[in-house]
Amino acid sequence: MYFCVYFDAYFALIVVAVMTLYIFATIKITDWRTGLRRDMVAKSREEFAIKNDSISNYETVKVLPLINTSFIESVNM
Repeated sequence: MYFCVYFDAYFALIVVAVMTLYIFATIKITDWRTGLRRDMVAKSREEFAIKNDSISNYETVKVLPLINTSFIESVNM
């Protein structure tokens, strides 16, 4: 209403159209970025799980021969 009173009606129409386009573009870009962000977080969690499993398995394999030899020695006694 302000633009119609103090400026021309066409200017008010242009302002409303640009504001509408801006709001629409902002919502669409936000939805797009949210999808990308969710994918990135999911892949990051999967990567962390694989790294964690790898380290746990490495530690298990590293310690396992020590456990086996001590068990064998205790059984043979």
